Amino acid sequence: MSAWLIWFLVGIGFLILELILPGFIVIFFCMGAWVAMLAVLVAPEMATAWQVSLFVAASLASLFTLRKWGMKTFGGRSEVSEDARIDDKIGRPAVVTQAIYPPATGEVKCLGSFWRAVADQPIGVGVPVIIEAVASGDGLTFKVKPAA
Repeated sequence: MSAWLIWFLVGIGFLILELILPGFIVIFFCMGAWVAMLAVLVAPEMATAWQVSLFVAASLASLFTLRKWGMKTFGGRSEVSEDARIDDKIGRPAVVTQAIYPPATGEVKCLGSFWRAVADQPIGVGVPVIIEAVASGDGLTFKVKPAA
């Protein structure tokens, strides 16, 4: 298999991975792989070490120069702050998806999203709960109680 085809397939792999993973980062490694592919097409006798070096350099250069612009362009905008969206869940019903055994965290599903959760008592999977408050300093763990 030729080197340019390998770099092309590596780029396709990174492109597929970008569609699976959030963050808008892996796409730049796709770009780096395709830059290496183009270099191999221009200079077929290029050493593998140079190909890998070009891949790393092109990936990092595109990541650091284009990510901020890409996030502004494709990231979307929300008029509601993240804190407001989290506070909106207080008092809402949820369902336990991973059992909660104090003091360890479990997981609840509320409005289609999964959140870490703690409780004062053990709560099993599938039990309906009410979100009481934000439980920790990170703002991503809720304190819950069984629904009445």
